[in-house]
Amino acid sequence: MLQTVITILVSVVLTSGNSNPSIEYPHECKHDDFTVLCEGGKIPKLEQKITTFQLKNANPSIPELSHSITRLLDHLVSLQFYSAGLTTLQPGALGLIPYLEDLHIENNDIKVINKDTFASCSKLQILFLENNNIKVIQEGAFATLHGLQNLSLSHNSLHSLPSTIPRHLRHLSVHHNLLQEIPHLSLHNLTFLSLCHNSIKSIEPQQIDAKSMKELCLGGLSFKLTNNLITQENFPVLESLALRGTSQNTMDIDDTITRNIQIMSVASLREVEFHFCSFGSTKIFSGMSSLHTLRTTNVTMFEVRTVRRQFKLPSIIVLDISGSSSLALTLLNSPSSLFAGVKVLHMSGCSITTFSKSMQERIVPNITRLDLSHNPLTCNCELSWIPDHVRDGKLTLENEEYTICANPSHLSNIPLLTATLCPNVNVLPTTTVQDLTLNTLSSAGTTVKTPNLINASVLTPTPTGGDSGTNASHPDPSSNRAKGLPKEHLILAILGTVAVCILATYFLMILGRKIHRHCKKRSFNVYSVIYT
Repeated sequence: MLQTVITILVSVVLTSGNSNPSIEYPHECKHDDFTVLCEGGKIPKLEQKITTFQLKNANPSIPELSHSITRLLDHLVSLQFYSAGLTTLQPGALGLIPYLEDLHIENNDIKVINKDTFASCSKLQILFLENNNIKVIQEGAFATLHGLQNLSLSHNSLHSLPSTIPRHLRHLSVHHNLLQEIPHLSLHNLTFLSLCHNSIKSIEPQQIDAKSMKELCLGGLSFKLTNNLITQENFPVLESLALRGTSQNTMDIDDTITRNIQIMSVASLREVEFHFCSFGSTKIFSGMSSLHTLRTTNVTMFEVRTVRRQFKLPSIIVLDISGSSSLALTLLNSPSSLFAGVKVLHMSGCSITTFSKSMQERIVPNITRLDLSHNPLTCNCELSWIPDHVRDGKLTLENEEYTICANPSHLSNIPLLTATLCPNVNVLPTTTVQDLTLNTLSSAGTTVKTPNLINASVLTPTPTGGDSGTNASHPDPSSNRAKGLPKEHLILAILGTVAVCILATYFLMILGRKIHRHCKKRSFNVYSVIYT
């Protein structure tokens, strides 16, 4: 027993002697056992056990990431600087963090990436340099990053890329730059490539050798898609394709490209996006029965016609035709069962005025998410099913703050979900006396018949679109009164009421007499007993 106590005391002493007091972090920082996240302030002193450090909105700003800074961060695995005011990455400074695997430097003002910036960063796997206004990346800057798998250089001012790209890259994103051409990309592990929104005029098939590609985005201000680039042979396992033109220069999708996409959709292609594209007709959809997601935003069709039944897209789950007025018109006039599998429908900015319940049941009966924002909606009973379904949890209305009424005038600029689309105006129908049903009331062997008036509160007339002079959200109280009630109905109602009153009075009189007689009899019996 004594030996056990001594052992415990020794352990406590040794533990307390070897432990270091924890560091107090400034109030701008949140931390747990291995992570420190700072919003504002400067770089604090970090414990050696910390592996992840993030700094946003440094105050004061850090103009240069120097050796003196990184030397204190040598135990990190993940380092993130967002809006830190960086303008320079000192060559070799990041090499002092030997275990660094994940580096995010974003929203700064770094003009040049030196060829030695990432020297000795052999363990780096993820590198994000987005939105830094980078103009030049010197040749050989990525030469030593043999383990790099994810590289993002999007939203910069790059005119060209270095010819040496890490061979084991799986993800390369360079969209929203000023690239005029791309180097030869022989990347057999590459699964994602985004070249959209650049100044590239065209790409030849031999410039991209990436048979493992699954997601591809192409397009830009002056981009022209060649007929032999998007083919099953070049991208045998492609799953997602995005073709994006611009409002100034739409991308033409000709018949050859259309056929290639149709062939690929049978094999592996499951998601297609056309943005600011133009094509001849809805034949583009023929043969795409295996697609799960179709986005055709801001597209132009040269031939508008009703979709024929052979153009069924039964596997489509997400359908986005935002900004495509002609395509929306085609959709709304299409026959039933073309898009039976659609659960998410986006029709933002399509110049449509209504989307009735009958349209929904005919075109997209299984919809669960809907976007009708930025449309001149006529808010009447035809749209009332949308708020009803939202309240019942059957439907999610996306961008509801931008889904507002344009007509009638008294509902203008009122959100669809808060507008009174079908005000309850209770009006008794005009019927004949013979249509009224009679209830039979029986009491004490006497039968009295009274009229049973029809409950007018369940009858709701369909208002006309916008010709009412009052706001639908504040209906006229006088509308709740019965109008045009036939005189016969009033006479029957009054007679019935009088009959009930007479009957009740008669029963009360009989009951009073019986009580009176009973009381007199009781009194006589009592007097008889006393005198006896």
